[in-house]
Amino acid sequence: WQYRDFVIRSLNDDKPFDRFILEQLAADELWPDDNNLRFATGVLTIGPFRYEGGIARPEVSRYESLTDIADTTGTAFLGLTVGCARCHTHKYDVISQKDYFGLHAIFAPGELWDLERKKRIDNSGDRKKPQTWVVRNTESAPIAHVLRRGELNTPGAVAVPAIVRSLIGGGPLVETTSDAFQHRRSTFASWLVARENPLTARVLVNRVWQWHFGRPLVPTPDDFGLQGQPPTHPRLLDYLASELIDGDWKLKHLHRLIMTSSTYQTASNGSDGAVAKDPANQWLGRFPRRRLEAEIIWDNLHAVSGTLNRQQFGPPVAPPIQKSALEAVLNTNWNVTKDRTQWTRRGMYVVVRRSLRVPFFETFNTADPATSCVRRDTTVVSPQALTLLNGEVTGTQARAFAGRLLRECGENPQELVARAWLLAFGRNVDDAEQQRAMMFLASREKNLISRNSSDLVQPLGAPQNVGRRTLRAALVELCLAVMNSNEFIYID
Repeated sequence: WQYRDFVIRSLNDDKPFDRFILEQLAADELWPDDNNLRFATGVLTIGPFRYEGGIARPEVSRYESLTDIADTTGTAFLGLTVGCARCHTHKYDVISQKDYFGLHAIFAPGELWDLERKKRIDNSGDRKKPQTWVVRNTESAPIAHVLRRGELNTPGAVAVPAIVRSLIGGGPLVETTSDAFQHRRSTFASWLVARENPLTARVLVNRVWQWHFGRPLVPTPDDFGLQGQPPTHPRLLDYLASELIDGDWKLKHLHRLIMTSSTYQTASNGSDGAVAKDPANQWLGRFPRRRLEAEIIWDNLHAVSGTLNRQQFGPPVAPPIQKSALEAVLNTNWNVTKDRTQWTRRGMYVVVRRSLRVPFFETFNTADPATSCVRRDTTVVSPQALTLLNGEVTGTQARAFAGRLLRECGENPQELVARAWLLAFGRNVDDAEQQRAMMFLASREKNLISRNSSDLVQPLGAPQNVGRRTLRAALVELCLAVMNSNEFIYID
């Protein structure tokens, strides 16, 4: 989580992205005395760690860690499927096994050390785990081998640290001194962000465009190679990459440039003629409607209800989850955070585990934490509707939303509806919507009173008259309906 906080601070501060890349891959080499960067290289430490029979196997874990770093680096920064060259020369791109294990050799000198060697006990009595980050190995350069068929037990020649030779500036790293192995990662990172290497900027702006429009300019964001698809708008891709570099790699400049464009501000309901000519919207004649990400749906539910805890940074939160989800996973303990006020923090602060994902997030296609996720799936399946309509999270937030409306607006139905629309949709309610919502409230109140069933209405706490209780119960249903609307979970 310290690495997560480093990432959030970097993005909020609009740190130049070239500097951000350098810090993640080689902060310990470039700025060894900067205490603020001690967690920057955390990205290199969060890969898999294998246990067999409860016993760690260091040699296997080290190999899998290097494999994870090489594969993720190739996908995230270069947009290339370098992992395909692990067992044999790449079938399509000019990437050899030597190139692949050359990346292993670049990262091989990095070792994990305890930042906090003594486990101290905090006030709650919970033991703190040692914090780790990457440092240089100053004794000797660990050796990486080109492995036959990619298998650890079949080492071949010693791997030479190298950048993929087919790329601009590629080839073996120049090591002019005996301790040059200490600077392999910084040399590689400097090449990644060099002006002479436009690939990194192109891959990045393609991702940024995808975040805003739901689809990238290069339809295969993780594969800029021969098997990848060509960009739909090549000149636009080049322009945005140049703008990023010339704008000192500032992402906020790039966001502003895209979001102030006429393309981004186009309505999603295009004209009949435009839809007929371009039904797939490849040429962006209208804004592509898309669903919010799982964590943002979570945030919105809590924001409109007034329960969102806006605290930033710190350890992750483990909210309560269904017992059935826990029973489906073997040997997994889910220690619910004791402080209930933490349960409503933003989705980015919720615990992420490879073995168990929070069911609410998984239902709405959260990223798979086991791999580098360049694009999330966006499915439309019945569990999503059932989660929003009958789930405990939405039910709780609908009740909180109704309570907020009553506190802010009193019992005036017209004001309640107007406020609900403004909070949920960020716009004023129109006349037709106002009329339908008020008719719904009146109908539900009448139904609840006629049934005279006290178990259907939930009082706010203090004794209240039947009218207020039925209004609240009807309002809860209206709030739940609002939270289930397409406008609430889709960007239109």
